[in-house]
Amino acid sequence: MRAFLLVLLTLAAIWDAFTTGYGTLQILGTTFLQIVVAILFSALVFAFNLGTKRIMQWREGFVSWFAKFVWLVAIVFDFYTSWVAHNDLVIRGDRSGAATFMLFGLTLLVTAAPMLLYAMWSPRSFRSTPPVEQVETTVYTERRV
Repeated sequence: MRAFLLVLLTLAAIWDAFTTGYGTLQILGTTFLQIVVAILFSALVFAFNLGTKRIMQWREGFVSWFAKFVWLVAIVFDFYTSWVAHNDLVIRGDRSGAATFMLFGLTLLVTAAPMLLYAMWSPRSFRSTPPVEQVETTVYTERRV
């Protein structure tokens, strides 16, 4: 089951990277420089999305809060550009309530795929509690002569 989920999440994460790039091109245009920018932004957003778990584990300092803010900007950018791409490629501009609902659900699931993929790759992803580390103790006894 885990292998099946890994394959599906990998495909969805690849689709997410593609839709981020495609949506960026739809917004910016298709000159050479805009294509390069779309590819770079897509890779950067994908990296932030894939690193969600690690970024959220940072606890202290300005860099931690700044990284979380930039992560949020990247996720919003990812969601919006994926929305634009799905609207163009999948929904094809249909404005009905059902189409909008499907567009929202598809975009949300695809945007979350890289986050979930990293969590599934993590060796502790199926544990409900953190593992307890066994600490080796040595007992010293006094010897009286």
